[in-house]
Amino acid sequence: MKRFLKKINFSKLSYRLPIILFSSATAKNIAEALTSIYNNAGAKSDAARALAKQTILEVKKILPLTHKENQIRKKIDFLRETIIKNLGGRTDAIYENIKQWIMGDRILDLGSGAGDVGEKIKTKMDKNVVLADTNNFNKASLPFLLYDGNKLPFGDGSFDTVLLITVLHHASNYTNVLGEARRVASRIIVIETIYGGETASELNENLNRTIFLDWFYNRVLLNYDIDIPCNFATEQEWRARFNNFGLVMVYSRKIEFGALVPFLSHQLFVLNSGGAQM
Repeated sequence: MKRFLKKINFSKLSYRLPIILFSSATAKNIAEALTSIYNNAGAKSDAARALAKQTILEVKKILPLTHKENQIRKKIDFLRETIIKNLGGRTDAIYENIKQWIMGDRILDLGSGAGDVGEKIKTKMDKNVVLADTNNFNKASLPFLLYDGNKLPFGDGSFDTVLLITVLHHASNYTNVLGEARRVASRIIVIETIYGGETASELNENLNRTIFLDWFYNRVLLNYDIDIPCNFATEQEWRARFNNFGLVMVYSRKIEFGALVPFLSHQLFVLNSGGAQM
């Protein structure tokens, strides 16, 4: 859930969120997810259901997106600290899933967010970690670069491994981000929020839920001033994109964060550019 663009373009999301909720089936699906999130944070069942209903009603209003986000945040303020604390264990889960695939000593965490994953790698593995992002959410005591989202100020092959942890779906031009990662390192570790389904209806339903919850986690709960351009893809679509980009798939599997990030699916992709050792 890390982030990429400096400029915020709300137009697409502002219209899409209420449209998503026009479907009674989708609204019910999302209400159940929100109820579970609120319930796990300590709200009693009836209160959790009422808050979920209020959240959905707020999103449906014809008002600026930032206004809706502020209103929802006020309604759930007494739960936000617990929900964010629950999300905290996600860093440990990410580290455990990627540690064996980190190659070399020079690591770039691209789209580093708060810097918690990079700091964990530094602490546990004693690697030389550099953080980079287009917004400064950094809370880590590691070298941090604020860049324009286009060209990284590093020479070719400056790093051994680049991390792209839930970053690409936040980038309006994911090929540019991926191209820069490929240029500066031979190993790329990607974790992406994905969706799936057996039928066209299931795919659409799961995509809509993914868009809504990614917005909810990032912009409402975490209050990150970031773009949500809805660039989600299925596992198969990401595999095809990486292949078309000339990247070699070393390893891939689904990652289950469970109660840490409920109702969102994630996939780990370990990739090599040409000439990298397996």
